[in-house]
Amino acid sequence: MKDLDYRKKAEILKLLSHPTRLMIMHELSKGAKCVTDIQDLLEIRQSNVSQHLSALRRIEVVDFYEDGALRCYYLTRPRLVRELFRFISGSYPVVIRSREDVHKEGLRRMKGGEAGGHLIRRKKKKKSGNSSVKGGNDEKEATACCCTGGAGGVCG
Repeated sequence: MKDLDYRKKAEILKLLSHPTRLMIMHELSKGAKCVTDIQDLLEIRQSNVSQHLSALRRIEVVDFYEDGALRCYYLTRPRLVRELFRFISGSYPVVIRSREDVHKEGLRRMKGGEAGGHLIRRKKKKKSGNSSVKGGNDEKEATACCCTGGAGGVCG
């Protein structure tokens, strides 16, 4: 995931999210259609259909073939469209968690070597003692979750 270009992905999602484009993709998921067919099915002007199809072509979701004077469009990424519709049709309930549950999850992740969304600050603290005594001035690390912040945040 480190190679993802988030701006490009966001642009793709923005282009896919238009209601008319969703309707066009839905119709094309049933099979190839010519511009006039899409126009009649969606009851929108041909110029509007063409603009939306052009946007979908730019992100390589649709392409066309010519049948005489007609351009007939089809999905080039049917699996992507199928997954998109499955995603937007799904029911994703909101999960409310207690402060304690969030804290426990953070602790589990810290033990596993990951911060789990928490910024873990490491502070160097000096031991009190005589510097001439072995280990007297050694530093030790203390960790603190960003949620605590001295004010008893989420992990408090």
